[in-house]
Amino acid sequence: MEKTIPSKYLEHSPVAVCLVSLPNLTITYKNQKFIEFLKITGLNLELSSFTTFLQLVAPNDIARSLQAILTGSSFEIKNLPVSVEDNYAIAGFNVSITIPSCSPHSRDSLAIWVECERLPLPDMSKKGSNNPKTYSSHFKPTTFVNSFLNELKDVHPARSVTKEQLQAQFANCLYSVSKTDLEYISELSTAISNLPIGVAILSSREMVLQMANKYMLTLWDKDERAIGQRLIDYLPEMRYQAFPKILDEVYLKKTTYHSTDAPVELIRDGSKELVYMDFSYTAILDENDETTYILVMAENVTARTLGKMRQQQLLDDYNKANENLRLANQEIKSSQKAISTLNAELTAVNEEQHATNTKLHHSQTRLSKTIEELKASTVRFEQLVREASIGILVFQRTDRRVTVVNAELAQIFLTTPNKLSNQNLESELPELYRKINPFLNDLADLNSKKELYNEYLSFEVEGVKQSRYLNLVVQKHYSTDTENSDILVLCHDVTNEVKDRLKIQQAEAIASLSIETANMGIYRIAVDSMEMSCSERFKEIYGFPLEIELSYNQTIKQILPEHRERVRQKIVECITQREKYVIEYPIQRFNDHEVRWIKAYSGLFKTDIEHTAVFSGVIIDITEQKQDDQRKNDFIAMVSHELKTPLTSISAYLQLLRKNAERNSELTCVDMSQKAIAQVHKMTKMINGFLNVSRLESGKIHMEHSEFEIDSLLDDLTQELQSILLTHKIELSITEAKTVYADKDKIAQVVNNLITNAAKYSKSGTKIGINCKCDDTDIIISVSDEGMGISKNDLSNIFKRYYRVNDNTERNISGFGIGLYLCYEIVTRHQGKIWAESKLGKGSKFSFSIPLLKRELIKKT
Repeated sequence: MEKTIPSKYLEHSPVAVCLVSLPNLTITYKNQKFIEFLKITGLNLELSSFTTFLQLVAPNDIARSLQAILTGSSFEIKNLPVSVEDNYAIAGFNVSITIPSCSPHSRDSLAIWVECERLPLPDMSKKGSNNPKTYSSHFKPTTFVNSFLNELKDVHPARSVTKEQLQAQFANCLYSVSKTDLEYISELSTAISNLPIGVAILSSREMVLQMANKYMLTLWDKDERAIGQRLIDYLPEMRYQAFPKILDEVYLKKTTYHSTDAPVELIRDGSKELVYMDFSYTAILDENDETTYILVMAENVTARTLGKMRQQQLLDDYNKANENLRLANQEIKSSQKAISTLNAELTAVNEEQHATNTKLHHSQTRLSKTIEELKASTVRFEQLVREASIGILVFQRTDRRVTVVNAELAQIFLTTPNKLSNQNLESELPELYRKINPFLNDLADLNSKKELYNEYLSFEVEGVKQSRYLNLVVQKHYSTDTENSDILVLCHDVTNEVKDRLKIQQAEAIASLSIETANMGIYRIAVDSMEMSCSERFKEIYGFPLEIELSYNQTIKQILPEHRERVRQKIVECITQREKYVIEYPIQRFNDHEVRWIKAYSGLFKTDIEHTAVFSGVIIDITEQKQDDQRKNDFIAMVSHELKTPLTSISAYLQLLRKNAERNSELTCVDMSQKAIAQVHKMTKMINGFLNVSRLESGKIHMEHSEFEIDSLLDDLTQELQSILLTHKIELSITEAKTVYADKDKIAQVVNNLITNAAKYSKSGTKIGINCKCDDTDIIISVSDEGMGISKNDLSNIFKRYYRVNDNTERNISGFGIGLYLCYEIVTRHQGKIWAESKLGKGSKFSFSIPLLKRELIKKT
């Protein structure tokens, strides 16, 4: 084991020494010289980490120092510039750190030698100030001065000024007492105001001017009012030059930027001036290495730069002159050779002149041909004008004489081209001339023109007033006579189009008036964006304030929840299937929360704008109609219910009467009682129909779904009805049978109604056909007859409630128009469809389909 370094040996060492323990690099011992070094450099006397010491004194050599310590190799750092501030001055030091490999040490400690040489400072005894100078925590005057001095030397290396001389020049500023950065900068400004270069200090990323000396303000053509303003405010011409971007990069990257002979545009004496500058931007950092200020140094080197440029220009001119002289010598030599060949060339010229004369003769021939072609072109132009499908007229500007006119234009004004040709336009067609005359002075060249649309002209022909709507184009026409230029007029008769448009506008106005009179609300929804617009009446029906803009979602929210999804689904079907629809639904008004019933007529329409589609329609408040229908249904239900009791009694009495008559062999009485019983059954069926209608509209009818075989149901109905309808032959055809999930009794009622209707409206002895088939999604059942048929007008209304065909042949057929309506409602409640096909005199075919859905989906629906 090696011996430990004796403390007496280190204590009397002529240089600063500290012991550093390994491997944690903790300072375990400091001799007196090392403590003095910490004091004069302003470092913490209790400093215990050697790594922290290196960060403060030699931040750029930390890695190499630590490598030397850990490997035991020698390492030396010389002349480290260290500047610190004490209570009265800024001190400069050169520090050297030595780590010898052969120094006495133990295996767990290491001796480090530190030598410190203090730089000379100016004598400050005349200041007489013992007050310590205070600075804000982020401003380091030493850092700023050193940066300033270094930049001065970098930008102006030719100046005979030393760093120590300039440091002495700023001493008064550095030793003075101040409380704020701005006061310090103001004092610093006094020290550098008379420097022969421009100096300025900018603060923050906004580049606010904190200080500028006289040279810089004169260079900018500004005064002290610029202090405190942003760079782009007091030098707005800099905004679109590169300097703000460079300053921002220096500020963010904490670096320095130099440039020489840089062109700068400045506004001086009210006008733009191009000057050339040498300048530098330097970021001044605080103790947290954050940019606090930017030091700007600049010198106007315009004269020098222009001198360089002039010198370069002179050099270029000199080189060019030498080159020209060289070329001239070559030309002289060439001229000597050229003279020798001149005679030969003169001979060749004579030959060429003869050839030129020959070419001239050919050119004259081609010119004559071109003139002839030009004349033919003029004839073709006149021919095109005559054959054009729009009116064309050409007249001379000065004398207004018509030179070219076609039949289309003459026809517009009910005259002939011969009557207009070579005539004065103003006298022959004064109405047309008055329209175009105000614009003739604006036609400066062949490219300028004036377009007039839908211009109304009124004129008389043989005492009869005529009127036209015209589209006019007026432009200058090419003419060889420049003093008397021609004017070209294109005239298109759009009288019919304008009148049609006016009729459409009138029809739209009438339609709008009709809608307002009918008290309807109008709405329009753009399919692509779902943006909605609506009329005031629409807002009134929904209870919205008239001044607000409605959205699609706002209106949907006012629909009662149990009907909301049904309306949404109907809108989607209308948009995707492009079908019109009519739907009734209740809403709750926005303002008073009153429940009202609405009937909407809607459809999808295309617009002329990029083939976009809109969902549009009208709504009507049918609350009173709904209330009337409800009262009517209640009345029908009440009357029907009250009628069923006496009818039941009558039926019972008639059956007793028939039995007594049969027992007594009173055949006439038996026959009469049988007919009376049949009429009672018919009336009972009619009353049940009314009750079913009432239940449907009040929502009290329920579907009892179950699984059953459709072929079995149809077979049973066919046999049952064939035994009753003895006058017709019923034929059943089943292409494919499947098990369905539906209300068996309601489906049977639909088929029963269709078969009985077929028998009712067809002659005895004809056939009634029943067909059943399936596709991928639906089962389709059809009932056809050979009856009288239905007209197209009646076919579209056949499933409406209480609708009867208005035909003399059907007036004697009993019924109230509720059977097919019940069929429609039952099929619709099975998510199916029902329709009819018919031709007068050839019979009818009624069909309905119900979807082959799963049980769970049917229940959910």
